[in-house]
Amino acid sequence: PQARAGVAWDLPLGFTVASDLDLTTNKALFNGQDTQYFGLGAEWDGFNIIRLRAGVRTNFEDSDDTALTAGLGFNIVAFHLDLGAQFSENNAGAALQMGVEF
Repeated sequence: PQARAGVAWDLPLGFTVASDLDLTTNKALFNGQDTQYFGLGAEWDGFNIIRLRAGVRTNFEDSDDTALTAGLGFNIVAFHLDLGAQFSENNAGAALQMGVEF
């Protein structure tokens, strides 16, 4: 079982701040490192057309495992495009998501 708690706060002018915390340690599936993440992030939504995101995530089980995150989202009529990236000393990653609303 896993337990996670989170909170988000919608601020004026399209800003949102959010945080979450793993309440339990997540055991590695194979030979990996156990994890217990804490994350903090912010998003700015500009007129429901463009979204800018930034955040940080750290692993309480491994003090060297802290990652910075960034994201960019676009909403054009019914088309949605989201780009995300994560950077740390140990890894880097990126994601692309596209969607159509109908």
